[in-house]
Amino acid sequence: MIPSADLPLIVSRWFHLGAVIIAVGGTVFLRLVLHPASRRHLPEREQATLISALAARWSRVLYICIAVILLTGIINAAVMLGRHPGQPIYHSLFGIKVLLALVLFFLAIAITGRSKAFTGLRQNRARWMAVNIVLAGIIVLISNILKFLPTA
Repeated sequence: MIPSADLPLIVSRWFHLGAVIIAVGGTVFLRLVLHPASRRHLPEREQATLISALAARWSRVLYICIAVILLTGIINAAVMLGRHPGQPIYHSLFGIKVLLALVLFFLAIAITGRSKAFTGLRQNRARWMAVNIVLAGIIVLISNILKFLPTA
């Protein structure tokens, strides 16, 4: 039986993981399926139109996911850091995870946004999506390690 005090944390984690699945899964699909297919089968002009339309639509979904991840991440962090007081390995890994997530969010926003400052990143969108996929994998690995560290 689940203690009722843990129910909000369970719901928060569910939303957190759901947003992560959507954001990472969408990025993997775009990078490994759509991007190569559009480069192979569409003329450059049509490809640019498709990528622009997809970025506009995907950015809305992605930004909502990032907001949910940040909000639920703060909630989850408040609970989990309290369960691991005085455990420097937990806190260090958690800090690395947060920093990597912030880098991932920055890159995701930069390559889906319209700011002229990040045109260079958008011109190499496939590379930066691949970087984000690797970052997401590292973040999930760290999350798994944190999950199995004993509480204090």
